[in-house]
Amino acid sequence: MLEMKKEGKSVEEIKAFVLAEKKKAAAAALQGASAEKSYTLEQLRKKPSELDSSKLEIYLSDTEFKKAFSMSKIEFSKLPGWKKTDMKKKLQLH
Repeated sequence: MLEMKKEGKSVEEIKAFVLAEKKKAAAAALQGASAEKSYTLEQLRKKPSELDSSKLEIYLSDTEFKKAFSMSKIEFSKLPGWKKTDMKKKLQLH
């Protein structure tokens, strides 16, 4: 970021860059989680102790995720936090 400032980038340009990088990282994390063991929605509602209960949705298979949330994991990762929380509550995953 210091280099961007030296290049004359504005604060807004730097903020946009940081936000884009955070979204890429979140999407990559979700993609990586897809390779782990998958659970059904019903299994996740029981909140297995071996899983991170704050991110239960990442343990759904891609197909199950799309069926439950009506969007892909990548699309979900781009939503604002409050929207993700609301959707997880409706599915009893929060």
